[in-house]
Amino acid sequence: MNIAVHVQRPKSVIEIEHYETRILLCIHSLTARIMAESESASAAKAESGSAKEDMEIDLEVLAKNFAALLRVDTTAKTKEMESNIEDMLARLDEYCHLLERMRGESASTFNSQIPDLVKKCDELKRVFEMIDQLERFLIVV
Repeated sequence: MNIAVHVQRPKSVIEIEHYETRILLCIHSLTARIMAESESASAAKAESGSAKEDMEIDLEVLAKNFAALLRVDTTAKTKEMESNIEDMLARLDEYCHLLERMRGESASTFNSQIPDLVKKCDELKRVFEMIDQLERFLIVV
């Protein structure tokens, strides 16, 4: 009786503990059933020779049930994570575009508005000199 069991690795400690608990409960119930079956089989062995076949069938059913417990369906979690990743990538793309726009605006500000500010400062220096001359003239008068 060969039964292949496919077990996916749990993602977190909580999942591991959950699987351990489920496995221990299965093993406990499987052991209890086997013990009960062996006791009833030994009692029924005297009555009929088909007890061994019934026990093998029950063990096969129990093994299939045990294997079913170990199978994990992660399609829902996978889809949820994929949608989260897509959302994060979209946000990252928006952020990159925002940064590029800010860099472009800062470059245009530096290249066009800074020279204008320097010219205005030079004009203000002339205005300040004229104010100083006017003050000196008023002191004299």
